[in-house]
Amino acid sequence: MTRYRLDILTGDYGLSNKDITFLCGLLTAKITPSAKQKINHKIEQMTASGRDYGLLQLSPNILVGILKSQNTSTTLNLGYPFPLTVKKTNIKFNGYTVNFYLRGENIRSRQRNYVFKYFPNTVVTKSNDSDAFRTQLKQTYNKYNDSLIYVDLYRFIGDGILGLYFIDSLKQYFNPTQTHIFSSNSRHLPSPDAVHHISELSEFIQGHDYFTIVIPNLLDNQFNEFINIINQLKQKHVLILVPSRNMYIEILNDHKKISWYKTPDILLKNQPIVDYMRLSLSAFMGNEWETEPTICTNNYRNLFIDPFSSLKEKQMPVKECSALCEKLIANGFNVFVSNGLNQDEYTGKLKKYGVEVIKDSGLKDLSYKMQKYDIGCVISTDSSIAHLSAYLHIPTIVLYRSYFWDPNTIQSMTNDSPGGFCRADLPMFPLVDATPDDIVNMLLCINQKQKCDELAAQIKQFYFADNKTVLETHNKLMSMVTVPPAYNPDLLLRGILNKSKNHDTWQIARNIWENFPQYKISGFYR
Repeated sequence: MTRYRLDILTGDYGLSNKDITFLCGLLTAKITPSAKQKINHKIEQMTASGRDYGLLQLSPNILVGILKSQNTSTTLNLGYPFPLTVKKTNIKFNGYTVNFYLRGENIRSRQRNYVFKYFPNTVVTKSNDSDAFRTQLKQTYNKYNDSLIYVDLYRFIGDGILGLYFIDSLKQYFNPTQTHIFSSNSRHLPSPDAVHHISELSEFIQGHDYFTIVIPNLLDNQFNEFINIINQLKQKHVLILVPSRNMYIEILNDHKKISWYKTPDILLKNQPIVDYMRLSLSAFMGNEWETEPTICTNNYRNLFIDPFSSLKEKQMPVKECSALCEKLIANGFNVFVSNGLNQDEYTGKLKKYGVEVIKDSGLKDLSYKMQKYDIGCVISTDSSIAHLSAYLHIPTIVLYRSYFWDPNTIQSMTNDSPGGFCRADLPMFPLVDATPDDIVNMLLCINQKQKCDELAAQIKQFYFADNKTVLETHNKLMSMVTVPPAYNPDLLLRGILNKSKNHDTWQIARNIWENFPQYKISGFYR
């Protein structure tokens, strides 16, 4: 149930007209006869499998999105997934819209240099030593430890909830006296910290002198808003941490210093979302700061269902939801259903089964009502509510549709599938193309709270292992347990697993194993 509509994005975002011309030229040079042949081959595969969407990687930083459409345009896009600049071409692919995307250092290095030049008379220190970078940061932070302020630049609610990982982790590391969060989605964020609308930031910082502000600049299209916030801080005494950009900025009177851990920006390209967030923080915190799962002790007989989504194809059809409600009530569960955005006609059809409909004024209000009704488990489509309930440590069954990812590309599996986007460190239990019986069986599995310590010990061998060890561990796990299709890396990654010797592919495989129900139950109910 996405509650924020993304506008079409255009603009420079740290790119000059000269940059745009040059970068579009890089993309144009990639539209070779060989590339066209690969695209046509991909279209043939999509036609044969009945898929309307495909993603093709021409190189690590050039992606091609292919969508079945009557609009047969081909465009060049700088930035991914939200383009900063779009240029049309005269190339056509019959029956399909084709988009070329450029991402990575070609764009990020230009944005980085923009920051370096933004402040006059700025000292820029570049370090190849991560330990020295962190040591210097810790010493600098000691001058700015009154408050920790977090600015959420995400436009989507679910992403904003995901992003709370950054401030929660940094709080443990720095132990500030107080924490404030600013976000355009302030009425939806369930954080226990003080949460404000982002429009209140300017007034708030006027009353503070020494503080640390965290502004994750994760996406290309967040750069413009990032600079706007930096502009508000020019006259303050402030330490600015920029996760994913591997830099921090110190402003103290006329002294301005930018420290950069000299590595490429962290991008969500080929690793699970949790690994991506860990990597984004590792320059500042190292890798030793990990949160242990919280034990869930809710009333598992009280269930909350969110069948809605901003995309019709992700939504649970009312007939399917009715069958689920009927089965749940027959099994002794108390069922509560979200009213979504005024979905009265839909929920009205469920009331005859004895369900209770919960209306809310925002996701923060919904989080209060989940506590009021003692909700012990949530069944949700892949939506912001799934991220909300998991963040609250309520066991959450997340319903994925395999239609929405391309099993042949690591990028798609990272962005869209449960292997990449379902949080292994939260009580999220993904199900793929699930029937009502699949969901009921999963609920019964969660209620058993069974331990699988041997399985857990094997899965932990994935960490920091080489490809040979990972492959051996994977094969051992496959022989140890009966793996249903929803958690079978061989099936979910069948299009890429055997083709790749890249460890990044196995990071996704590891995340699929970490979402295996018995392993998660063992972790959350020790």
